Amino acid sequence: MLKTMDLNYNYEDGKVALKNINIDLNNGDKIGIVGSNGAGKTTLFLNLIGYLKPRKGQVLFNDQKIKYNKKFLRSLRKEVGIVFQEADKQIFYSNTYDDIAFALRNLKYDEDIIKRKVDDVIKLLNIEEFKDKPVHFLSHGEKKRVAIAGVLALDCKMIFFDEPLAGLDPKMSENMLNTMNDIVEKGKKTVVSSHDMDFIYEYCDYVYVLNKGEIIDEGIPSEIFLNDDTLKRANLKEPWLVKIYKNLETPLFKNEKEFYEFKK
Repeated sequence: MLKTMDLNYNYEDGKVALKNINIDLNNGDKIGIVGSNGAGKTTLFLNLIGYLKPRKGQVLFNDQKIKYNKKFLRSLRKEVGIVFQEADKQIFYSNTYDDIAFALRNLKYDEDIIKRKVDDVIKLLNIEEFKDKPVHFLSHGEKKRVAIAGVLALDCKMIFFDEPLAGLDPKMSENMLNTMNDIVEKGKKTVVSSHDMDFIYEYCDYVYVLNKGEIIDEGIPSEIFLNDDTLKRANLKEPWLVKIYKNLETPLFKNEKEFYEFKK
């Protein structure tokens, strides 16, 4: 659906942000983009969804080069959405229901279709209790769910999540993870960036590693997180399940549930 060919991007001051990026987001349904601060993760996201235009190279959407005109970007954003780390960046209305409906109204959908789509996504995300509340009364985690609802209402086929668990308490993190898994089970793709390597290891089925604007490794999580050289170059921590595998000579478990079942 989305891939890049030798993508390069420079900041306004001329500093290189991304260099010769070649990625294919068809490599998985839960793709992770990881790297330390300043590696270029958010800049890559913004290039992939057409918010930024590369200096050189291409972004391909359904095997077509992205065109940076209103008509093409409109069609792109009907199928590809993003949930920013700070949900306030994509909250446009004071009322929750109207905010979820914002993009649909902006795209001139009929009100009866808007109502059906918004009601469906409110039910899906189990946010009926605050659908009529002012957004500024919501918690950080609730605002993120409203932001997700606005993207899901568009029926996007691919959703980018920039640090989806940042600032969430354990219960909200669990709710967010369940929501993302539900999205994938309904046939959609997710692309996530995160500093939480435990989350990336357990959630993702394919990972790209960014370091100083370049892809230095890619593959399934078990391959990535067993590569000491990659972790050192990108300044990444080992997931706890990988540490257990290395230090206690247990099998390499994919998630916490597998580990506890083994210990019974």
